[in-house]
Order: sequence, then C-alpha cells, then structure tokens
Amino acid sequence: MAPTNQSLIDALLACPSISDKEKREAVIDDLPTNIKHNITRNSSGKFDVRNLVVTCQNYKGGLQALVEIIERFEGDSRSLQTVKQLVESHVSRPQAQLFSNVPAMPNYFSRPRQNAKDADHPTHLRRCLSPLC
Repeated sequence: MAPTNQSLIDALLACPSISDKEKREAVIDDLPTNIKHNITRNSSGKFDVRNLVVTCQNYKGGLQALVEIIERFEGDSRSLQTVKQLVESHVSRPQAQLFSNVPAMPNYFSRPRQNAKDADHPTHLRRCLSPLC
C-alpha cells in the first residue's frame, strides 16, 4: 500500500529537527527560495509540517531537498531513515496514483457543433459582423 501524506507528516514530526519549532524554522530557511516562500505557515506544529509537505510536493525535487537539509541537521537518524523510505515511496508513485482521489474536471467548453455555419462563425461573432452592430 502506498504511504499517505499523514504517515510522512508523522515521520517528520518524529525527527528532532522538525518537531522543534526553532529547528524547523532553520530547516525551512535552508529550502530553495521558491519552496520556502510558498509554505503557508501555521502555529500548530502538525499543520505547519503538513503545509511544508504539501508545498514540497508541489515542486520537483522538493521532498528530496527537504530530506537532504534534515540530514545535514541531524545526521542519519532512525527517524530520518523512516522519512527517507516514505519519500522514496512518494516519489516513485506515478502521478496518476498521487491524485487518484481527485475527480476529473468536466470540460464545460466543449459542445457538439450544430452545423457548419456555427463552426465557421460563432454566435457572438455573427452578431458583431452584421451591418447593424
């Protein structure tokens, strides 16, 4: 079974460099600029880490960058090993699996053509092209 974001969040909270608010600030400060400036911060540690994970997932290599930074802060701890395994599982999943619970967006703009006249001149253009416009 593929890991969930919650299992990754829990594993990160087990890392001392993430569970401690001041250390987490230092980790986040070392992230690439495009990631760290887009994290929605929260006073609750759990929600702050959740937002960190979601933002890192939105950027190619974001989770891997997070793991590398945590490793610089705390070495190769057991808690970090768990995080590495979960991140590897997240990264190796196909994109379709990551968003399998998101419903497909309906295409409101496609409609069957009524006739060739509609295809050549949409209604709003036909009105504007008339001599009375």
